[in-house]
Amino acid sequence: MDWPLINSFAGWVSGIGTLLAVIVSLYLARQDSRIRLKLSAGLRQVFTTGPAPPEGRDFIVISVTNIGRRAASVTGLFWKSMLVRNFYAMQNPGRAPLSAQLPIRLQDGEGADFTIALRDFISNDRAAFLRMLPRPRSFTARFLRVHVRTSTGKVFRVRIEQDLGQWLMEYVEGKAKTEIE
Repeated sequence: MDWPLINSFAGWVSGIGTLLAVIVSLYLARQDSRIRLKLSAGLRQVFTTGPAPPEGRDFIVISVTNIGRRAASVTGLFWKSMLVRNFYAMQNPGRAPLSAQLPIRLQDGEGADFTIALRDFISNDRAAFLRMLPRPRSFTARFLRVHVRTSTGKVFRVRIEQDLGQWLMEYVEGKAKTEIE
């Protein structure tokens, strides 16, 4: 007596199962078509045997790694504060021999490091960073981000590391050193 009632739901259960299988397969298929980048931005020191390179040993390094399956072309680097609307500062990669240059195409698992020597960075226009880091700078530096733009128009952002934020605050105040202590 209960079996006809139970069997009447078989069509519904199989239909719902088929619908869920289609949704999962479409979701997984779209995952491969997305660009996924992992970013970091901080101060780095280059250690070499022998004399120091002419750029010095201290650099700002913006690292970009493609962690998706789709190739990504990086076309731009920007500084942006989340507190200041509609204002970006474009960053050109450094002239250091280890720096990648724009544009760069990254395949699955490949990475690029954009290095800017501190000596070269100090020659930037400090007014742009004064605008992005208003007082109190120790608070506003937490909202500074590095943005990376791809050829598809997608923009990825990362919070800068604490030591870079501290150095940028000193840079804005005119007290920055070209060597990390």
